[in-house]
Amino acid sequence: MILLDNDVLLKLASYDLIDEALKALDVQRGQVSVLSTAKYSLLPAKNRLQRCKDEETANRLEAFLKTCPVVSQDAIAPELLDELTNIQSLDSGEAVLFAFAASNRDAVVVTGDKRAISALMNARVAEDLQGRVMALESLFEVMTAEEVEPVQAKVRAKPAVDKTLSNVFGKSYAASAGSVREGLASYINHMKGQTGGLLWRPPD
Repeated sequence: MILLDNDVLLKLASYDLIDEALKALDVQRGQVSVLSTAKYSLLPAKNRLQRCKDEETANRLEAFLKTCPVVSQDAIAPELLDELTNIQSLDSGEAVLFAFAASNRDAVVVTGDKRAISALMNARVAEDLQGRVMALESLFEVMTAEEVEPVQAKVRAKPAVDKTLSNVFGKSYAASAGSVREGLASYINHMKGQTGGLLWRPPD
């Protein structure tokens, strides 16, 4: 089971890389869960382009959200959720995802928030989440394991979506496949040093 935070979902929709991400993770849409707030946060009724910026991204998000289940807080122990909610660097949505994952051993959380991952190190649930927190860069490492160029083209078409990914894939010119992989690995290794064993890593 894959749990996507709102930020990762928005970036994948912006890049038009949702299907590529699911394929790389070897999951179907029904095996990916999102926060119950995703629709209202990412597609606010008063201005659906406030976060999405363009109609194509909004349409992709809307279509995806119709097909995937939401994380139920009913399956989370209240005291566990309270503990995570009280961690300063975690927002309420991240607290829900991590609490749910801590109670479901087959769940992996995909998040783009490095501060949130670091903040988990000192939480009581850190041991339960070992190896089950996937950084955005780790997801893109998996997506480019076989071929870099298709993903690179979509990332470079929207350089404002994510600064780190834009730098890795190349701004003024396309970085080589080797450079992209080295760049992603560098960011991931840096995070590993800050987050202990929390980060997901591909099987050897």
